[in-house]
Amino acid sequence: MKLTLPRKEHDKLLEELNQEYGFVWEVNETETHIRFPHKFANGSLSVSQMRPGIQVQINNITPLENFGVGTHFLESDPFEFNFYLGGYSRGIIERNTSGTTQNIESEFQAGQNLMFFGGANSSGFWEVLGESHVQVVEIYVDPKLIYSFIEDTSQALPSDLHRIIQGKKEDTFWQVDIITPAMQMALHQLVGCPYQGIMKKMYLESKALELVVLKLAQLQDAESEVRKKKNLKTEDIERIHYAREILLRNIENPPSLMELAKLAGINDYKLKLGFRQVFNTTVFGYLRAYRMERARQLLTEQNIRVSEVASIVGYGSLSRFNSAFKRQFGVSPSACFDKRLK
Repeated sequence: MKLTLPRKEHDKLLEELNQEYGFVWEVNETETHIRFPHKFANGSLSVSQMRPGIQVQINNITPLENFGVGTHFLESDPFEFNFYLGGYSRGIIERNTSGTTQNIESEFQAGQNLMFFGGANSSGFWEVLGESHVQVVEIYVDPKLIYSFIEDTSQALPSDLHRIIQGKKEDTFWQVDIITPAMQMALHQLVGCPYQGIMKKMYLESKALELVVLKLAQLQDAESEVRKKKNLKTEDIERIHYAREILLRNIENPPSLMELAKLAGINDYKLKLGFRQVFNTTVFGYLRAYRMERARQLLTEQNIRVSEVASIVGYGSLSRFNSAFKRQFGVSPSACFDKRLK
């Protein structure tokens, strides 16, 4: 299934989906909840409108066939902050400038975030593979709202981002990074919001703004690193990505820092420096965050007990796993397991 639509025609799209596929949506005072027909997909998405200029959308779907959405970007579009909690998808932006076409393409999976602005005279296409469960939190923010917060600190952010915020809406901004532990905690709290009605709206807005702040801080840190340090060589970056692959293949029994550096063919100093520069965290900070996110997915999506999950993600001590999980997400692993059973 493939849809192409202008970004402003959200209500029209819902009507078309309802007529052609049997999509059902419910609207209350704080959100729109859309349920997918079983012949098309399992799952749903919810859209919550906060104050003017900010909106939160939570996608939790498993399409039965490949599903693609094409969009034409407008100057009036918001910035999008996307946080991938589960699944895999692919995105492409096609930008037309001075008679030439430029493509920006990325693949997204759990543990990554994306901040982007399409830019006028550009189009985009997102694809989700059939039978792939995708959970994504999307936050839409008006550039004017962002500018009202950061106008005095603009020099610490990427110059291309600042130009768009100031009004150069024909430009495109696209930045992918990892979900940090602080982001993971805020996302877990947002998705598991315990309130209803107006209290839910206030809570979701506070968490959405927290995630925007954390993403902008991540951009700020990355910009500072670029200014302070010389870029790594292409060969070093490739070895750092290889080191990450080795690390994630051995989450139950990871190598030491020295062993990892040797296996990846790079010295330990470059590995530590480069890992922070490429992934914005330490080697074992990345491993810890990956373990916790993997544990959260197993506890909430599969029929696996807490003790088994702890072993799968490399914790020999259940108490240490419980402490690490609660420190990461603010709740115990058993709370996630019990919630899934209800």
